[in-house]
Order: sequence, then C-alpha cells, then structure tokens
Amino acid sequence: MMEPRQEELKVLIVDDNKDFTDSLEALLKESGFDVRSAQDANAAIQEFRKKIYQVVLLDLKMPGMSGEDLLKELKHIDSDASVIIMTAYPSIESAVSTIKLNASAYLTKPFEVDQCITAIREAVASRGIVIPPEREILGGIGSTIREVRRSKSLTQGQLANRTNLSRSLISRIESGSAAPSIPSLYKIAVALNVPIGDLFENVITTH
Repeated sequence: MMEPRQEELKVLIVDDNKDFTDSLEALLKESGFDVRSAQDANAAIQEFRKKIYQVVLLDLKMPGMSGEDLLKELKHIDSDASVIIMTAYPSIESAVSTIKLNASAYLTKPFEVDQCITAIREAVASRGIVIPPEREILGGIGSTIREVRRSKSLTQGQLANRTNLSRSLISRIESGSAAPSIPSLYKIAVALNVPIGDLFENVITTH
C-alpha cells in the first residue's frame, strides 16, 4: 500500500483562537499539507469523523471540553491519528498526562512553523508513514527559500517579479511540490542575493 506523501497528509488544527488557526493553517498549506481547522471541541469531533486525519494539532486549553478530554475522544474515534499538543501554559503535569494519553509531541506556544513541521514529520514517521526521500529534498530546498525570502521581507509575488517566474511556481517550489530547475534556482538565488549552494542548506544538514 502506498504511503501518503507530504501534500496528502491531512492535518486538523483545533484551537479556539481563530486568528491563530487561520495563520497556522495558511503556513502549513503553504508547506504542502492538506489542512482544516476547528475552533471548539464539538466542531473538531464532527470534522474528525468526516475524514481520516493523520495529524491533529490540539490546543490544551479549550472552552467546554479540556484538551485532555478531547484527546481521549479523538483517540477513541481513531487511535492511529497522531495528536500534537499545543499550549501557551506548559507544565510538567500536563506534559506527562498528555503523553500518557499517547500524544505524539508537546509544542509550547509561541513556536516557529518549522518546529511544527518537524513535529508533524516525526509524528507521522513514528506511525510508519514515510515521506519519500525526494520529497524530503524538495521540502528542504523549499523551506530554505521560504525562510530566506521572509528574512528579506519579500512576498511570494515580489520574488516572482524579481525572478520572472510565476507566483504559482514559487509557491509550489516553497511547498516542495514542484522540482525547480537549476536555471530557476539560479534566478531565485540571485533575487535573494545568496549563493545558490545556500538553498541546499536544509538538505545537507538533514541527510
């Protein structure tokens, strides 16, 4: 049976802060994941029953139902799902209790999106869902381009204008869903004012 690739991995974000979920959802979609979000426990349970989600990003402090209770409910529905706990109020007690309930990871807010992506990758890998090596390579290149672009306060549209590449292609390269040609990488490196070798930094450090 073929394992789902990164862009096919379904991620459900559960957090009552809509601004937070909207932002994280957009960033994860930009990185190639299939993402939905819910702002309360009931909506999360309904959405979770609709389709198979490989990963759930779950806020620990939720109105109505605690994160621990929702974690139990989600695991009851699908014990194979990887649940990653998010919290702005970390404690040893909550970390221990959620790990005992088979949470895959524990993220302290605020966190960088790359930390979240790493947690997702490790969670699905522990469940035997393997992201193929070529996807890892493309994802590493795309992640580096995205990081450098943001460090220079450039939008994807502005980078597209500087390189004469389409915004759609830039988006797909950054998400790891498109294999860039060497000429395209050269244009991107020149536009970002970095050596082309720097774009392979994340690939080199993870392999």
